[in-house]
Amino acid sequence: MSNQNQTPSLHAILPYGTGVHFPNRAIQKIFQKMSSSEYVLMWLLFKHAQDTGSEKIYLKDLARNLNLPMGQVSKIARDLQRKGFVLWTHDGDGQEGTYLQLTDNSRDSALAQQALLTDFNQRVMKAFGEDEFIQLLGQITRLEAIMDQEAEKAGGAYEAPSA
Repeated sequence: MSNQNQTPSLHAILPYGTGVHFPNRAIQKIFQKMSSSEYVLMWLLFKHAQDTGSEKIYLKDLARNLNLPMGQVSKIARDLQRKGFVLWTHDGDGQEGTYLQLTDNSRDSALAQQALLTDFNQRVMKAFGEDEFIQLLGQITRLEAIMDQEAEKAGGAYEAPSA
């Protein structure tokens, strides 16, 4: 992530075509071996390895990149470790923090999940209409930008106007 001070939207994190563009609970039904949160974290691990050449990423860096509390990132990491998708370990005595590494099993599972999401997204786009879908994504992006601008103006502490 280039700007680590902002919470990245799913649109910014995930590649186009994954199907995670919809703020709809129905999308959760197509996640099979991992939750959407686990998928996002796995995708970030793959991206980090690809971008840096390092197979490990520290939990504190994941929490900062996602702008999530360490406890929430730890819970996702624990679930991924329990499922065999990551190794959660540390160097030396652990003073530098703990980090995650992908397992061999994780790549196949993440790719299978991405294929399901891509297929789902393509079917939804076809049913909705490709042009309308692209326009909708543009409107969502515009809405996010306006919301970001308004939040920035409010200094992070927005108060509703009095009636």
